[in-house]
Amino acid sequence: MRDLYQATFAAFSRFTPRDYFLSFVRPLPVHLLEIAASKTPVITRCRGFDEVLAALSAYAEEGWRNPELYPHLMSIQTGGSRAAQREIAALRTRLGLAKPVPLRLQEGLFWRPWPATGTVWRREGNSLVAIAGGVLAPIKSLPATILYRPVDRLFGDVAPHLYRGASVRLSSDRIRSRAEAAMQLISEYCPVLSANISRSVGILSFTSDKPEVMRSFSLRNYFPGAVFSSLGDPAQIAENLVHEYYHREVWRWWLVDCPADMPHEMETIISPITGEERSVQVMIHALMIYRSVVDFYQFHLDSHGEDLPDGRRRDRMIQRSRLIKRKLPDLANALSTAVSNRPKTRDLVQFLLMREPQPASAR
Repeated sequence: MRDLYQATFAAFSRFTPRDYFLSFVRPLPVHLLEIAASKTPVITRCRGFDEVLAALSAYAEEGWRNPELYPHLMSIQTGGSRAAQREIAALRTRLGLAKPVPLRLQEGLFWRPWPATGTVWRREGNSLVAIAGGVLAPIKSLPATILYRPVDRLFGDVAPHLYRGASVRLSSDRIRSRAEAAMQLISEYCPVLSANISRSVGILSFTSDKPEVMRSFSLRNYFPGAVFSSLGDPAQIAENLVHEYYHREVWRWWLVDCPADMPHEMETIISPITGEERSVQVMIHALMIYRSVVDFYQFHLDSHGEDLPDGRRRDRMIQRSRLIKRKLPDLANALSTAVSNRPKTRDLVQFLLMREPQPASAR
């Protein structure tokens, strides 16, 4: 199995994957609302609270994949009664219990329906105006994932400083084709990893970053299930999908099952990959991600060799793999030093360092 998150979970979690999913992942929206109510009982007196709780419980089978619920469920944890009423009202709308109210959106921001309807809505004055073309038709390998092409300010409510949505020249069909080709590369590498990404990604939103930047991001547990990726070639998009899949799965796992001696997020090291100061926690993610990315590229280089259809893509795979391989020993040393006095976290880091790449024939 090449899904390194699943392998790490199996080695270190106190849960079985099935128990973890049924007891924590699927009911997470309900748990978040109940936790907020236990901390601030006045929330239960908000208009619509019981209706929202019942709807979340009934919606559990699919609700955990809906990223649009979580900003409201996370905000309600820290706000007062007035804020709680606002978030309960928003959740009623998200759950289809009420119609969207334009004045609850900032001017120029969007209402993104879930499930997708083929249209997004932008607030203009006191109205919501339909904006066509932002939602792409589903692709075969991501049948339940909403795909978005870049649209200015489309995610300005949840990622105002990260999301870049300037218009791009690529047609919707070409964007979909690149996404499908990216998932095919992942499926060839590891069908289990491809299936897990397809199952867990609720939104794949492309951004207008320059392709050579190969930028991607996700929003931890605030907007889980959403991946934002620049529009590079299929291999770049595939790397971004794998990268953000690992981030999102580990952050959620560590909500309930983090190593007891994990360094606090304020404890940092310098990333040998980017040269930026990052938390030790994030760099443990990075170790998992970069070991997998190197294995992903090596698999395709070994499997296809000179037969890769795009020579430039092959050259970029080689360059990218070499860059990460060159930096991995520095990352290993930095992390080993940072967790040397933390035996549980040290064991996890050592597991990621010692796990041998599988041969190209292994899936």
